[in-house]
Order: sequence, then structure tokens, then C-alpha cells
Amino acid sequence: MDVKPVSTAYQAQAYDPVAKTGKKPVATKEPAKSTEQVELSESSKNLQKVKAAIAAAPDIRLPIVEAIKKRIANNDYPIPTHTDKALDIMIRMKIL
Repeated sequence: MDVKPVSTAYQAQAYDPVAKTGKKPVATKEPAKSTEQVELSESSKNLQKVKAAIAAAPDIRLPIVEAIKKRIANNDYPIPTHTDKALDIMIRMKIL
């Protein structure tokens, strides 16, 4: 059995928009070269430099973190707790 595509059996043709309208498509011209230029203000240039510097900076400043870790290990860094706050309030209220 010889199976043929449906398009050949009915002698169908591919869709052609020119056949429907009868008009030929207009040849497209090459786009004109743009002569426009953009000039950035000095403040805009400075802002770009600042953004680049921020992006280049590390998120965590390790020397500062290490210094705080050492102070915490030596009990030299004040860390207020809820107990400290409660005692301060009680002292101010002359309960203790």
C-alpha cells in the first residue's frame, strides 16, 4: 500500500499571503545608521563609579569580625541581655 501525504492527494499548496491579497511585498530598506549619542552627566559617572566600588567590596569585613570575636572571647565586648535590661530597670525603680 502506497501512502501519500494529504497535501499531494488534494493538490494543496503552502499558504502564501501574496496570493490572497494579490500585492507583492515591499522590499525592505536597510535601516539608516543612527547618529544619536548619549552623554552622561558627571554625577551619573560618579554614581556608576560608586556602584562599581560597592559591588567590588566584600559583604563581610573579616578584620572587623575577627576583632569582635576576640573581644567576645576575652569578655571585653558588651552584649546586653534581657537580664541586664531587667536589672537596670529594677535599679532605676529602686526595687533592688
